[in-house]
Amino acid sequence: RRQQKSPAATPKNHDTNSSKHSKSSNSSSSSLLHQVKQGYTLFKRVPTLGALFLETLTFQSLSTILNTILVTQLKQAVPDDGQRAAWTGNFYATVNGLSTVFQFFLFPFLTRKVEPKVIWRLMPLLPLFCTLVQCASSLDGGSGVLSFLPSALTSKPSAALYLIAVSFLTAKTMDYSLRNVLAELVY
Repeated sequence: RRQQKSPAATPKNHDTNSSKHSKSSNSSSSSLLHQVKQGYTLFKRVPTLGALFLETLTFQSLSTILNTILVTQLKQAVPDDGQRAAWTGNFYATVNGLSTVFQFFLFPFLTRKVEPKVIWRLMPLLPLFCTLVQCASSLDGGSGVLSFLPSALTSKPSAALYLIAVSFLTAKTMDYSLRNVLAELVY
């Protein structure tokens, strides 16, 4: 047979549970503070870790901005949902194909010739080039500065879409094939 609890026992149990909860809350906040202090000490002791953290933070921020701009431009250039979905599918298939080529063919060849930390330092040059092409395109004004590009890429409605797509394609390809692998090798 079960014994019934007296009503007086319930508040006592509640107080005990409440004090256990506040102790666990205090210990978890002190544990979090301890972890933050350990992380700060680790960043001070290993500067490469701090550089990798900042690189990851800035790269992910850039990638998010490029993704937002791409989605906005794509919605303006391709109003039909089905066509937009097909365009996006082809875009990511291209990203995956290029990432495969970079990761399995180009990257092994590069790492035999150049140290990973040098490649890691040079990675921002490709997005910089894409940004410069976008700036030149917006400043072109019909002067023919970008005459080397196919006419489909320089017509006004599709120019912005394709230029941002090339930048985002570059960023995603580098992210999937080089950046993550290089971060591991550099560390």
